[in-house]
Amino acid sequence: MDLTIVVLDVGSIQEYVFGSNKIKENVGGSTLVREIFEKSLPEAGKTLFGGKACLDKWEEEPKDVKILSQDIDMETGYIGGGNALLFFRNEDKAKNFIREWAKSLLIHTPGLKTNIAALTISENNLGEGIKNCFNQLVENKMRYAPQVVIPRHGITAECRFTGLSGEIWNNEQQEWMSSVSNARFEASKRDFFVKLFKDVLEEHFEFSTELDKLGQSTGESHIAIVHIDGNGIGQRFQSICEKNTGKQVVIKMRNLAKSVRQATEVSMRALLQDIVDMINQGVMEKIGMSLQKNGDKVILPIRPVILAGDDITFVCEGRLGLYCAEKFIEFINHHASDGLPLTACAGVAIIKTKYPFYRGYQLSEELCHSAKKKAKEDKDSSWLDFHISYGGLSGELDNIRKLKYTTPDGGNLCWRPWRISSNNCTLDQLKRITKSLYHVDSEKWPKSKLMELREVLSRGKADSKKFIQMMKHRDLRLPPLPLYANLPTDGWQTIQGETKTPYFDAIEFGRFFTQELMGEGE
Repeated sequence: MDLTIVVLDVGSIQEYVFGSNKIKENVGGSTLVREIFEKSLPEAGKTLFGGKACLDKWEEEPKDVKILSQDIDMETGYIGGGNALLFFRNEDKAKNFIREWAKSLLIHTPGLKTNIAALTISENNLGEGIKNCFNQLVENKMRYAPQVVIPRHGITAECRFTGLSGEIWNNEQQEWMSSVSNARFEASKRDFFVKLFKDVLEEHFEFSTELDKLGQSTGESHIAIVHIDGNGIGQRFQSICEKNTGKQVVIKMRNLAKSVRQATEVSMRALLQDIVDMINQGVMEKIGMSLQKNGDKVILPIRPVILAGDDITFVCEGRLGLYCAEKFIEFINHHASDGLPLTACAGVAIIKTKYPFYRGYQLSEELCHSAKKKAKEDKDSSWLDFHISYGGLSGELDNIRKLKYTTPDGGNLCWRPWRISSNNCTLDQLKRITKSLYHVDSEKWPKSKLMELREVLSRGKADSKKFIQMMKHRDLRLPPLPLYANLPTDGWQTIQGETKTPYFDAIEFGRFFTQELMGEGE
């Protein structure tokens, strides 16, 4: 029997979700992205095929691939990571569905770009067929640029959120806005994160709808944008296609998609509960955060924005960014349905609250990409990279680091990214160095001397060595790093031809990672 495979993919999710500085609109965009598979897809399927569309059983009954044994016209293979795999009885039925679904998106989700690939294959060739369909999707992404919004003309009003034509009057905002912004604002009222994590929020907590209400205190107006991405998940799906045949391909893909989604949701729930526990224990007050209230409810200093398979983004108060990123990756670190461990990398961009949100997100994505380069070199490992901006940002991450994190003698001020694990030179080691410099009474450096150390490190190895030797006479010594015994002598280490220092990282790290967040055993 022949089947038609269709792969639906949401393109430019980040551009769509983060195309505004309004967190309310960002969450609305995220809700709409989720709804296109949970709402629009089943509605289109039932409109066309009625009872002959099986769309919601793939998670409950992953072993039952109904289209291979029953008289149905359409079935969901799996949904996850921003795409959906669908099976149809024939090509005509697939084309009819694509038309109906695309029309629904233009009406209810304007501005969201999608990519589609379809391929008719033999039932006995499912693995190779699915793999080829995904390859076709990649080609289609590069070939087509769909028009999904009304073009703006000189005679139309401009939406201040998107720059598109302001064709809809929004009563709540009391202004004209584009259909894209209006759809996102309306969708924010259906914030699915509230429903998903209602067991944590209960009656006492709620998520913020404004970036400046995440608990920032006077003089600490920073937020952290955290982007986390799973390592090698796409390759694991591809491996299933290559190593299995027949319905086993579908069953294993379903199980993997389900286990990844459950792992991310469970990890986010655990992280939110951890934040709630710290609030109840008074930790946030010790840090100096100013939690706000809406009536009787405390506004959490963290707000999830994207939770799509192994693609996670959340925003939080600046001092929580590094802590939350590490915690989330620790929570997700267990085996998926294919027996392999789930690992992930994080990028943490700490920026001023008023800085353009989308640019901050782009930076967090670049940082995550930097961390993933290390993960490729070290199998089954998780890494974290971070950047702290005290003003504005200009250029890409690589250029920023070449200009501002390179010494005159060619030294690299960034030891980062750091591995999140129990091995040497990990994030735990960075925390130990930071704690020693900032918090341990017997070794604590005065703030003025830490700023001097930061300055001399930026001048290079020679100046650093002189200053470090001078500080030893004042009984101020640099803490060691395992495997690199000579580091405390001049602050620098040459590794694979590159000279770099971990102490600049520690000085910046300590600015946004307080002792109360380091734990007793660090």
